[in-house]
Amino acid sequence: MAVPLTAFDLLVKVEALGEALDAFAANAPNRTFCTDGRLARLAFMTEADRRHFLATAGLAPATFARADRHGPAVDADWVEVGRYAGVMAAWRRGDPREPIVVPVAWTSEELEFGTSADVAAHLERLGVDGDVEVYLDRRTGKKVYVGRTQPGLSPDEQARLEVLLREGSDLVGPFLTRRDLGYFERRRVKKGIAKLTAVLAAVPDAWNACWMLGMSYRGLGDHTRALELLRRAYVIDSHQIDVGREYAGQCFFAGAAEEGVRVSRELHARFPADVGLHSNLALALLIGGDLAEAAAVAAAALAREPADAITRALVDFIADVRAGRRPRPARMPGM
Repeated sequence: MAVPLTAFDLLVKVEALGEALDAFAANAPNRTFCTDGRLARLAFMTEADRRHFLATAGLAPATFARADRHGPAVDADWVEVGRYAGVMAAWRRGDPREPIVVPVAWTSEELEFGTSADVAAHLERLGVDGDVEVYLDRRTGKKVYVGRTQPGLSPDEQARLEVLLREGSDLVGPFLTRRDLGYFERRRVKKGIAKLTAVLAAVPDAWNACWMLGMSYRGLGDHTRALELLRRAYVIDSHQIDVGREYAGQCFFAGAAEEGVRVSRELHARFPADVGLHSNLALALLIGGDLAEAAAVAAAALAREPADAITRALVDFIADVRAGRRPRPARMPGM
């Protein structure tokens, strides 16, 4: 079966929700929830509201997909999107599309919406009426209404949080790649963590604060907390390469090898031109224990960049592990 796409939609695997499906529906911040038994769907009128919901919903990265009707685009290979029954729709790959399942209050009227760049270029914000933002479309002279599930910050609060983010980042930044922190350095990192935590409490979808916190806890040796935060940063914004790279690496340091391999595969698929991520996938497979695929992936990475000394060393290292000359590593280097 299929579900309609309205604007900035969120699609979740029903089997991943299990008994929590009813709670997920009850926690929907608007009336757009519907399910065809395979997909659970919510729709938002802004990408920011979808991101905010994701930051607080507690969904695992492999269980959901983002689908945008204006593409149409979807960021997971287990979902297909296209026109069906006269509207834009989504369905699980390989499933029959019939029938389409819609929310109770849904109609097939076409909505005008666009990206944040479109809004900045063409719309002038007039104010807020309850949970609806009101804009003037400078091209047509007409008012445009945007329903919001998350209220915006006041200018003063926005400024306060930007100061906290900058101060927290300045405190922890010099130590994000250090593992030998002394007493005073750890005190400084903890002060930075307090500021970044305050930012994240006010703006749960601040991926940069979340990522900085994850890296800070890694430096302090709290790898379980670091993994939770880096996973959350990846859920909020999976298109930041550094977020994904550090999340994948933290999986191995926290003993979540299967999760680390999955994320490494996702990153390589999302950024196929990045040879470093190609090599990282080979290393992840090596640590995860799939030596044959690790060798094949590393060889493919080397074929793309024959002069890359790091990839060459990785190819040789994997060969040594397969031949029994070296033990298989249990974690990413430098962690």
